[in-house]
Amino acid sequence: MNITDDGDNFISTHDRQMWSLVYDVLIRYECPVTFKEFGPNAPRGIDLYLTFFVPKDHDRCDEVIQYLKRELEPLERKGEYVPNGTGQEDYYWGTVCQIHKYSGPDIYIDQITSHVMAEQYSKYLHDKIREWRAKGNSQVN
Repeated sequence: MNITDDGDNFISTHDRQMWSLVYDVLIRYECPVTFKEFGPNAPRGIDLYLTFFVPKDHDRCDEVIQYLKRELEPLERKGEYVPNGTGQEDYYWGTVCQIHKYSGPDIYIDQITSHVMAEQYSKYLHDKIREWRAKGNSQVN
């Protein structure tokens, strides 16, 4: 097992973008969404699948879904086979976004723990933003 002291270089821009979206939903809607990724695998013609899960019992579930839909739509694109000049084709993988309602994290943990986790994530993120702004930064990319 490889454990590093500084894993920042191992986090892609894409990962940061997805995590930012999860945190954004948590702050805006106080809704603990989660996501998973599968793919891509160009040699096998498999696209990248981004699947988000929204707790169906959350008071603002439908708003969260609409927000995620607006944020994810620009990422969607179809995969396609393109001639590579050798008489063969290369697969340029697409991105498929899915949003599912589910029973929520309470399947695994009780509601109080879920609420505490959401509060702690939110507090942590707010503290990090304050630290970042205190260093003279003013705009989030």
